[in-house]
Parts: sequence; structure tokens; C-alpha cells
Amino acid sequence: KKCVSKDCLQENEKIILEQLITDQATTYWNV
Repeated sequence: KKCVSKDCLQENEKIILEQLITDQATTYWNV
């Protein structure tokens, strides 16, 4: 399911960013 509209792309980027931040936070706390 691909998104082409601007709003959709921005939403996808936001989700990816949140996942990255969560992953980094998890890694940080596990150390």
C-alpha cells in the first residue's frame, strides 16, 4: 500500500521518525 499524496508522505515520515527515536531510546536504556 503506497502513499503518494503529500499528507501521506509526511505521515509516513513522522511514523518512521518516531520508530527511530523509540529504537534509539530502547537501545540507550538497555545499555
